[in-house]
Amino acid sequence: MCLNFSFSSSSNNIRSGDEPLTCSRRAFVTLGGLSFTAVPSGAKAVSPRPPTSAEVEKAVAVDWPPTFPFEASDFRRFDESPDLDFYQLPKLVYHIDDQARKALEDYYNSLIGTRFRDRKPDVLDLCSSWVSYLPEDYKRDPDGPRVAGMGMNEAELKLNPQLTEYFVRDLNSNPSIPYEKESFDVVVCALSMDYLIKPLDVLKEVRVLRPNGQCIISFSNRLFSTKAVAHWTGSGDLDHVYAVGCYFHYAGGYSSPSGELQLHPNHPATRRCVAKLRDWIQLSIRPARIISPRRGKGDPLYIVEAQKTS
Repeated sequence: MCLNFSFSSSSNNIRSGDEPLTCSRRAFVTLGGLSFTAVPSGAKAVSPRPPTSAEVEKAVAVDWPPTFPFEASDFRRFDESPDLDFYQLPKLVYHIDDQARKALEDYYNSLIGTRFRDRKPDVLDLCSSWVSYLPEDYKRDPDGPRVAGMGMNEAELKLNPQLTEYFVRDLNSNPSIPYEKESFDVVVCALSMDYLIKPLDVLKEVRVLRPNGQCIISFSNRLFSTKAVAHWTGSGDLDHVYAVGCYFHYAGGYSSPSGELQLHPNHPATRRCVAKLRDWIQLSIRPARIISPRRGKGDPLYIVEAQKTS
């Protein structure tokens, strides 16, 4: 298969120097420090059959093996250069398409509205950038809820209108979280778990959660492939759901994780599913269920979450 390389143009442009990169995340690959658009010559993309809601749930409803099933080699990456170098230039990109972004925003909004009826929860956004996908009424307000962001690029974090504070840290070189115990009600990590080489250490640090606090990890199959860990790039969506469930289980201190598939809100069944989900959440202590089914259209969006138990 040949690859035709061309620079992105028009609104999806790639800028040079100190200007931020603003093209779609999937529009380029990095080769030798240069960013290119990769297009298979004469080929059509064929999507595999998407997993069903039941399959997503079953991926974390398992008897876990006695020891952590991943080895050090599973967390190697094609590009082992320092991550701070890779993220030195701001990447003002949306990591997923419009519909998947809307699904994530709606999920956060539903969760906060049903589980925190009396107040807005304090949130820690791990691997944060210029967007956090939180409800629109989360704005930088000293009198409002605390929204702390930890990310790799200060310019991106400064542009995030929802953060009340931020901390620049490479969790792959230093997987510690510099906040006091029981500081947050919710910890989110959106579209970044595939890059962490020490996920257990990071999730152990997430015990900055308050009692019964919620840790929500969302991911798609869109990524910077040279920086994602080997077991992630070499496996499929259900394997990723299982892997994140493993991370929670072997980090310890969490309830049994549950998996969820979120996709296009314009699917005909979405309104029915969302209504059922809202009713169900109010009656159940389990953290997640399916919001809408996927039929091979748009970016998939998966959520695996668990509650702090110790």
